[in-house]
Amino acid sequence: MSAGKALHIDESIGREFESFASRNGAACASATWHLTHISPQSGSVPKIHSDAAAEIGRRIRARRHRLALSLEDLGDLSGVSWTTVGKIERGAQSPSAETIVRLAHALELDAGELLTGISIEDYGREERRFTARDFISAQTVRAARIVEARRAR
Repeated sequence: MSAGKALHIDESIGREFESFASRNGAACASATWHLTHISPQSGSVPKIHSDAAAEIGRRIRARRHRLALSLEDLGDLSGVSWTTVGKIERGAQSPSAETIVRLAHALELDAGELLTGISIEDYGREERRFTARDFISAQTVRAARIVEARRAR
């Protein structure tokens, strides 16, 4: 596919997403980061997933080196494929909670040591934050409207 055609497709998807996001608001908050961080030239996701992923990966790599383990060794010990371990160490992939626990156990660490000091801000700027409190509030308002509509019948 030519670069010009890929850019046209990216722009088209971008317009569709903006239209969808304007209609659906907070439901799109998590998808916004991924869309805004795609390179129009390459059409690919950047090498670093987030500052948090990079820091977690740095901690895993440092401990692995201290223990003189190869990627393959850590993969075997943790049950996580060595290619996934490599992606996590480079910050290209955010590990799941299970993966963090598996890697920490294999590295003879408490899983908390890999996460200490990591905050939501380290995962990148969100256009709009939608918290559990916001969700509950919206559901309460929605339920009240349903009750009102039923009473009005």
